[in-house]
Order: sequence, then structure tokens, then C-alpha cells
Amino acid sequence: MIEQAAELAAATPAAKHAVGMRLRPMVSQRLRNAGIPTLGDLVAYCNCACRPLA
Repeated sequence: MIEQAAELAAATPAAKHAVGMRLRPMVSQRLRNAGIPTLGDLVAYCNCACRPLA
């Protein structure tokens, strides 16, 4: 289990990764609730700041 955690920590972030893999639980829960489940979705949201975060 520790080895798996170390591999995840060393993995390069990818657009398809869930926000919970890289962000704190409270932040990732809020993002998922706002319809931003992946890092790719977060990047897309940040690049188009025309929508308010729910």
C-alpha cells in the first residue's frame, strides 16, 4: 500500500486524473460538487473564467 502511494505521488499529473488525486479532500469535494471531477476539467474551467463556480 505504501509503495502504491509513493507511485501515485511520483506520477505526472494527467488531465484524466481525478482532482482528489492531487488536491486536499475538502477542495476536491467542492470541485466535484461543482461539476469539475478531473484535472482536465479544472484546467478547462481556469482557462474559461466566464463561468461562476457553483
